Amino acid sequence: MADRTNSFGPTIQRYVIAVIYLFIGVSLSTILFAAPLKALEMGASDVLLGTLVSAFVSSGLILSIAGAALCNRFGERALLIGAFACYATAQLIGAVTGNLVVLLGAAILAGVGDMLFTIGGMTYLTQATSGGKGSLLSSSFGLLSLGAMIGSAVGGNVAEGYGFGAVFILGMLISISGFLLTLILPKQNNSPLAESPTPFNLFSAYKAAYDLLRRNSQVRMAASLLALSTIGWFTFRSSFYLSHLLRVGMTTGTIGLVAAAGTAVRIVAPFIYAWMARRMGPLQAIVVGVAGGALGLAVTPFFTAAPALGLIGAASQLGDSFALPGGYALVGVHTDASDRSTSVAIINMSWALAALCGGPLWGAVVRITGLSAGFLIAGLGIAAAAVALGVSLHSNGLMADAPSPDGIR
Repeated sequence: MADRTNSFGPTIQRYVIAVIYLFIGVSLSTILFAAPLKALEMGASDVLLGTLVSAFVSSGLILSIAGAALCNRFGERALLIGAFACYATAQLIGAVTGNLVVLLGAAILAGVGDMLFTIGGMTYLTQATSGGKGSLLSSSFGLLSLGAMIGSAVGGNVAEGYGFGAVFILGMLISISGFLLTLILPKQNNSPLAESPTPFNLFSAYKAAYDLLRRNSQVRMAASLLALSTIGWFTFRSSFYLSHLLRVGMTTGTIGLVAAAGTAVRIVAPFIYAWMARRMGPLQAIVVGVAGGALGLAVTPFFTAAPALGLIGAASQLGDSFALPGGYALVGVHTDASDRSTSVAIINMSWALAALCGGPLWGAVVRITGLSAGFLIAGLGIAAAAVALGVSLHSNGLMADAPSPDGIR
């Protein structure tokens, strides 16, 4: 079927990519929405709640470079197929388990799927958009967020009426649909396939990643800014933010709608980032977005009403979202095809390292200082770090790097 699909050309490729990213968003949101709330229902502590998010990203830290080698050997499409298989299995486990340790295991398995998606899906997307198709990159990230918004909004109402098991089952059905759709995804013609991933080749992959990180300042900056963003809203959104919404007395259905409001702005965030990048430069746009998002995180505990929390969450997560499309846009512009999967793996490792450390760290802070103080410490600290990094980039001349004509490619 894939060979037959190739004959339809780039148009069918764009539609298939769009639907796959939409399905990925729904699948991920059902996991990241239902797993923390089910863990809280089962009596999880703040530290365990943060660890649940870290468990999801642990495989991204451990396996990203190996994933890049597998991507070079088997192709991006094979990794996407594996991603949906992992999502579906993890969602099935989440639906039936009543054990916190098993739920952590399901989060790790979902994290393996997320690693496969990030390496395979992002490499495929950057290859498909390397010719300057900025609208495809922006649309794909927008649809990813649209799927996440749908998953959170629907998941909250489904959980309120039928329990968290039904949310996992719903996500599993979407994952299975994505698995079947990926089978007809056209192959990329410009994806270099390497030899079989022997231990020597895996070692070479790690060495290649180190060499690329050392010589390419744009990859370093993209990785640093995404890591800084990740320890903020990503860590809080699927753990302590949900805990705050519960503590102010919201129902599960209302929590789903508030979470969906924060996710909704991520649909347009790539387009707003592209507009800002054309006017102030890619790195400046990311720094401004991360700092603004962190300030929104800091003021969140001062609000208890659903409309206010939805508005604050939406505004601050809009800026925080710039780091994701911005990071991949930078590596898409400043690396060639042979380094593309490795650069994506480096970005994923920086994201995973930040999330892996951020969950337990903020969990310990919340346990010691309280939930509201945890928001303040994290938000103000990340905002200060983003400003300091921006000043450092400017003093080293990296902020002067000219944006691409379309802002992103």
